[in-house]
Amino acid sequence: MVYVNNESVVATIIQEQGSLFWSNETLSLYLHKLAIRRKHAQKGLSQKMVTWAKLQAKSNNKKFLRLDCAADRAKLCSFYKKQGFKKVREEVLFDKYSTAFYEFEVI
Repeated sequence: MVYVNNESVVATIIQEQGSLFWSNETLSLYLHKLAIRRKHAQKGLSQKMVTWAKLQAKSNNKKFLRLDCAADRAKLCSFYKKQGFKKVREEVLFDKYSTAFYEFEVI
């Protein structure tokens, strides 16, 4: 979590296990639930959080930082692409949710 003036503004979860939709392998860390307060958007804080997550993956000797997100959220998908993530696949989960799967090669 990142705080600015004692207010939480950006948060994420980093896990060693992916969701049910990623293979459970030991070469990756998984980025989940990256969130930012709207009034702090467009200040570069989300990018800094992703950079921190990449460093966590590297310091833990992981090959990839992975994530999944809603495939129909074009701005979100574009954000991750700009951070160097590559889309590895797209699936419709539970016959309802179009989901994009991204990974960033750390080492």
